[in-house]
Amino acid sequence: MIKIGITGSFASGKSELLKYLIEKGYPGFNCDKAVHTMHQDMAVQKQILAICPEIGIFDKAKIAQLVYADPIKRKQLEDLMHPLVATKMTEFLNNSRGSEIVFLEIPLLFEAKWESACDYIISLYCIKELRQMRALGRGINAEMFTAIDKSQIPENTKKDLADFSIDTACDFTKVASECEKIIQFII
Repeated sequence: MIKIGITGSFASGKSELLKYLIEKGYPGFNCDKAVHTMHQDMAVQKQILAICPEIGIFDKAKIAQLVYADPIKRKQLEDLMHPLVATKMTEFLNNSRGSEIVFLEIPLLFEAKWESACDYIISLYCIKELRQMRALGRGINAEMFTAIDKSQIPENTKKDLADFSIDTACDFTKVASECEKIIQFII
């Protein structure tokens, strides 16, 4: 089984590409969706509230504001969530045995040092203004976008570390075509 990681800066088009690949029949794992599912677990909520007791009740927006303003709390939250996500990803991979290729959408792939989980890595990128516009369209304000963007390694570094990169500042059909070329090259 060939494991292809999809990464990139915030709002670079990772989820859209993974959705397309899943629709094409490829198995895909989305770390953000795994985290969202885990947030429903009361035990996980309790652990997060232990890290962020000042918010009082579990509120994802307040948690995000707090952890993007406080690098120590962000690190504590990552130390809690990354192993949980890794476990879910391992379950996904075990359930996907027999597949020729699987895709793993891992926004913090390089930050979490998960390169070894992938045989190949595709980094998506586009100009910051377009990423900010996409984020604003999802209800993320400019201040939060900037905080999230600053918490990640620079986009050019991700491109340099990846095996392949795709510019997503274009029509999605071009992004899909570039990804299909990468798949054909790999197989």
